Amino acid sequence: MAMTIEVYRIDPRTGARTQVREKRTVTPDSVPELFGRFPPCACPRCR
Repeated sequence: MAMTIEVYRIDPRTGARTQVREKRTVTPDSVPELFGRFPPCACPRCR
């Protein structure tokens, strides 16, 4: 399932909509990552 994003600004006085970023469609990864883990530490103490 894809998601469409468009960013715009609305003038509070006139109600006019001004585009800030053009419309973009984003598709998710085929296999979602189950755990949001940080990569292993590479400091000398952890090696």
